[in-house]
Amino acid sequence: MVPETATSCPSCGAHFRRPRGVDSGFHFLYWGLSYRRKFVRTLWLLSLSPILLLFPKVSVGHIHLGPVGFISTLVVGVAQLIYTYAMWKKLEG
Repeated sequence: MVPETATSCPSCGAHFRRPRGVDSGFHFLYWGLSYRRKFVRTLWLLSLSPILLLFPKVSVGHIHLGPVGFISTLVVGVAQLIYTYAMWKKLEG
């Protein structure tokens, strides 16, 4: 019998791949989710980013937030997807 809190096998030393964070049900806070759920949530939110293109007239100074917001959300979102996918596979198998 291995304790639930053990991170590695007591006899051979192999590391266990146990999920970290909430992986079922609804959890409001992003940071409390497992990497699999973070990946799914980021994918959903990234698919909603074209909504920013519906507001081309919104601007701060001379910067139009519609196209700039869409492009920056796309770049940051794709980088976050890559990171969460890599961590999901590394830590949770």
